[in-house]
Formats: sequence, C-alpha cells, structure tokens
Amino acid sequence: MFMTEKSNTWDEVIEYYSLLNESPKWDIQPMVDFVEQIADSKYAQGLYPLTSKYTLIIGQTPEIDPCRSVLKVEFFDGRFYFVYVDSGIETHLWKRDCEPHEAFSLLDDFIHQLDWFIEYRGPAIEKGLALSF
Repeated sequence: MFMTEKSNTWDEVIEYYSLLNESPKWDIQPMVDFVEQIADSKYAQGLYPLTSKYTLIIGQTPEIDPCRSVLKVEFFDGRFYFVYVDSGIETHLWKRDCEPHEAFSLLDDFIHQLDWFIEYRGPAIEKGLALSF
C-alpha cells in the first residue's frame, strides 16, 4: 500500500515559500521565483506540487506518493538540486543541480526527457481541438 498525500495548489506553495523567505535565516527568494515561474507556465495545470519542509515535490497527479515517480527540488547554498525518485527505494534515475537562473530550463529539460507531457501538433491544434504543451 502506498502512502499518498493531496497536492497543494501553486498559490499555496508560493505563499509557503514566501513566508519561509521572510525568516532572516532563510534566503530562498530564488525558490519563490522558481515556483512563481512554474505557476505562470504552460505546465501549471499538469504538474502537482507538494511541500515537505524545504523540499518542493512535483508529481503528475493530485494525489502524490512522495517516494514514487516524483521530482524533488531543493534550494540551498545558492543552488538548486533536482532528484527524480522513481521507486520507494529512492533509486535516483535523474539528478542535477544548477544556478537559480537555470532552474526553470532544467525543469523543462526533465519534463521533455521523461515525456511528462504529450506535445500535440497538426490540424487538431489549429482548430483548437487539443491542448498543446
């Protein structure tokens, strides 16, 4: 049996990290900016966030098992750290780190590498019959 948690909304996650950022001991404005970028992106409706202390967990469904098929993102020491967890054993299939200005681009690379979204092209798009990511 898997333990799942209901995801947050992107607005809730922005508020969560904004409040953390107000503390003098936490300088996580880049995480706030990153989450705002996701919330304003074409991915916002298809990615589901969950916070776990200082870790942003991103899944593909509104119910998230934090140990299965999720992307975990942390920000510390001025860098973002991304780890894709594919099983309860936390087998790291994909692990990267980057500067704050590269974080959204790295997320975009991850989404395309693992085919988390299907890109529709052609006549259906032109007629407004399909969503395009």
